[in-house]
Amino acid sequence: MSVSPQVPGPWAQGGRTARFLHNVLWIWMSVLVNFASGFLVMPYIIHGIGDDNYGVWALVLSLIEYYWLLDFGFRSATLKYAAHYYALGENQQVNRVLNTGLLYSSVVAVAMLGVTWLAAPHLGGLFKISHPEFPRLVQIVGVSWSLGMVFNAFGAGLEGFQRYDITSRIWIVVSGLRSLVLVALVKLGYGLTQMALVLLITQLAIYVMTYVRFQQVFPPLRISPALASIERLREMAVFGFHTFTATVAFRILNQSTPLLIAAFLPIRFVSYYVVPLRVLDSASNAIGQFGMVTGSNTAELAAKREWTTLTDLSVYANRYCAALYLALSVFLLAYGTPLLTIWIRPEYAQVLPVLLLGATAANSQYNSACVLTNMARQKWYARGLVAEAVLNLAGMWYVLPRFGILGAAWVASGLMFLNRGVFVAWLLCHVLKIPLASFAGRVYAAPVGIAALVLALLEGLRHGPLPGVNWPQLILAGAIAFSIYGALAFFLVLRPVHRQFLLTRTREIGGDIMMRW
Repeated sequence: MSVSPQVPGPWAQGGRTARFLHNVLWIWMSVLVNFASGFLVMPYIIHGIGDDNYGVWALVLSLIEYYWLLDFGFRSATLKYAAHYYALGENQQVNRVLNTGLLYSSVVAVAMLGVTWLAAPHLGGLFKISHPEFPRLVQIVGVSWSLGMVFNAFGAGLEGFQRYDITSRIWIVVSGLRSLVLVALVKLGYGLTQMALVLLITQLAIYVMTYVRFQQVFPPLRISPALASIERLREMAVFGFHTFTATVAFRILNQSTPLLIAAFLPIRFVSYYVVPLRVLDSASNAIGQFGMVTGSNTAELAAKREWTTLTDLSVYANRYCAALYLALSVFLLAYGTPLLTIWIRPEYAQVLPVLLLGATAANSQYNSACVLTNMARQKWYARGLVAEAVLNLAGMWYVLPRFGILGAAWVASGLMFLNRGVFVAWLLCHVLKIPLASFAGRVYAAPVGIAALVLALLEGLRHGPLPGVNWPQLILAGAIAFSIYGALAFFLVLRPVHRQFLLTRTREIGGDIMMRW
């Protein structure tokens, strides 16, 4: 497929810019709520149930995550083709895509639920877990993910229609409620089984609310097995094959390390590795959600063959995500160890600086992967992930018995940097036929320059008046860092039209608040 420019003009154009940034702002609001609730709730739960119990909880969630392999790329295919046909106004084809994905996921969910219920009593012996609640936890969480398989089509459809404001509102309400209930349960002395039931009930609430809102957004919706189409199934399967390959690799990369740590080391080391990883994943979630908006826009632009606009989208989406993640990275490089020491305990801080290297590189290029996927050019991206997963497994098997979780962090971070940071950027430039050096300069020059300046300032503060030995010092250091970084990024990173949009929206929101008062 040629991607030579056919439609002139910049990416940011009127309504598209407003819609894109509106979606991104809602997504980041949901991520901020999720991050804040996790920051407050996680240490309380760890102290309440203990390191070993939290390690079991993290292990169950890691194990059940493998179920998403059975999706075989159909969720991403549903998003891509729902966006494609919706952009072309072909509502009947949208219904065929949704019903085909729904029929497939329903069959898989029923089979998955049966296997989970039968296998759960035997999994503890396989992973050398003797915790009495482990089988029940697997069963309850397995029910939650099985239901998620069925309702995935509607969430993917809303994302394909670029209605992330709806999905974000649902997530904000339910995740906030979930956090409050979990704190109450731990305070009252309840344990892991009750936590799993809360997860199940709140996930079900998300699924039902998503379905109801999808019906409102897409009135032509018709649910019938007769609308499932062999032609659509074949189309979605072809697209989903490489996405499935990437998903398999991602699951292995994300979930195999905790399982291997449990096999080689005491169970508490799972907690020591997973907690800092989840701190980074909370920030990565903001980038991932941004990437979903990029993906649905890519599907629309590819359907309309607006290649120049798509190139601009790739540059600015990556630039903004690089700037956002670097803001967190520089603060955690300077103050991550004292932060985790005060927040929980010193043992939870040992792998954080190492993991930051790979996480920053990968998140700064996450949108490149989303563009490739929604152009249906993700074959070599998927193969790169498979290679990373294989090397990661081999590396973990070698380093864990010898160097512990710090060695595991170096293996994971180094592979992430090379593959998801460097290789993916080169691959996107190859597909879009743009020079890698020019692309890297447009993406990284301003964010990296600002990050270096702020990191130097933070190091001076940490070795001087603000060593970070208590919460007031950490909060003050963070306020200084993010204020300076944000001000510089606003003028040096944002494109003028995007800066003007944010200023206009801020004035509008402020005006609305004043009118109500």
